Amino acid sequence: MKFTALAILGLTLLAGQALGFGILATGTGSLDVDAYNFHNASRYDFNLDGTPDLPITSNLDFHVQDLAGTILWSVTIDPTDICLSCVSPEGSISVNFVGFFNIEAGHYDAVFNCNYFDNSMYTHTVLVISTLDKTIRHRLVTSRVDVAVDFDGDNLDDLAIQQTYVTVSAIWEIWGANGPSGVSDVPPTHGQQLSVAQNYPNPFNPQTTVRFEIANTSSARVEVHDTAGRLVYQQALGQLPAGSHQFTWRGVDSRGAKVASGGYIFTVVAGSQRETRKIMLLK
Repeated sequence: MKFTALAILGLTLLAGQALGFGILATGTGSLDVDAYNFHNASRYDFNLDGTPDLPITSNLDFHVQDLAGTILWSVTIDPTDICLSCVSPEGSISVNFVGFFNIEAGHYDAVFNCNYFDNSMYTHTVLVISTLDKTIRHRLVTSRVDVAVDFDGDNLDDLAIQQTYVTVSAIWEIWGANGPSGVSDVPPTHGQQLSVAQNYPNPFNPQTTVRFEIANTSSARVEVHDTAGRLVYQQALGQLPAGSHQFTWRGVDSRGAKVASGGYIFTVVAGSQRETRKIMLLK
């Protein structure tokens, strides 16, 4: 498994120290790696006895069993873990198991590609669930895992994410434990009113889009601060219905003037809830 020379040159490395789970690199075009590497037998060996186990998914229930039929681990995925508004009776949900991986030191995690579809919305979500306590370690919205290997040599598996909402070109991101602090998509708790995805593209020029979901009709606004905490841009979005929304910031201040290159803090406020993402403008 290796990058081609073009793929290596296409990597956009983000600045920052190796803190937390976040984007290691981004790029466009085909990623020249074995797209079926996660089907290796070891990815299905839950109890590490050298024999693949059987992953079985039924609706939102998942369990893995050995060849004798003994259930080794199970989890039930809540629809609100996939998207906050997955409550429509017309909607359909699918959960696809990718494999067991060492995403973080001390955690053996199960990775799932999840999809929700109804007449008005199509949501893709990657869930990384700890096999220790069944908590959601990471939740990445509007994306799917294409491959999962150790790209950066830290003995932890990294996730190559295909951003499926982009139609003009194949665009990918690599997420791992050595990502810059603050860029990870925060796992929601049940009943959370607001969920904000990482902006795309990031770094960006001249504009970037942030997608977010709200659970109830709320008055919403977006804010952009510089790294010194000064308010650079603010835009009221009015009353938004429950569901998925997006906002595109064009790298300008509240007067419409272009802002300088550098890091910024993008905030979505909905009712009493607020979530932030670190973003970077490069010129």
